[in-house]
Amino acid sequence: AGFSLPRVHPLFRCLVADTVLEAGMVTSVEPGVYIPDFGGIRIEDNVVVGAEGPQYLSTPRQPW
Repeated sequence: AGFSLPRVHPLFRCLVADTVLEAGMVTSVEPGVYIPDFGGIRIEDNVVVGAEGPQYLSTPRQPW
């Protein structure tokens, strides 16, 4: 298991849509919001695929 490379990395590969996530795999969830002519933000959560569900590796330092 490991982390994927950033999108800007020249060796970046994405998983094809038919890849089945299995227990023990690590992935990231990266939703983003972008506003034209202004900017944007992308939040990243690293997640281990667990047999009973996801296990989040990244947690907020403080609750909102």
